[in-house]
Amino acid sequence: QSWIKSFANQCFNYPLPITLVCFQETYPSTPPVWFSESEDPNITNALSLLSETSGLDNHLLHQVKILLKRLCVSFSLPVPPEINVQCNTDQNKGKPLAPLI
Repeated sequence: QSWIKSFANQCFNYPLPITLVCFQETYPSTPPVWFSESEDPNITNALSLLSETSGLDNHLLHQVKILLKRLCVSFSLPVPPEINVQCNTDQNKGKPLAPLI
């Protein structure tokens, strides 16, 4: 999570007030639960989008990618090219995943 905080500090000039609250018993069939103390509509809309995912988009790495892409668009920032690194564990056959950022 340190790279997320570093990215947020560099791009948004403040720590993002976002917390991954929990994984439900039905994870990954259902997405993880995210929370923010912020009332900033850019952040609340991005988190709302995460609750509506399905399939592979419910997996944590995909959720982080969706979140970062949405926040970059909302704050008129360029989406870092590293965000498109493949993170499908089935294709990696148990090998370590490449970092997203």
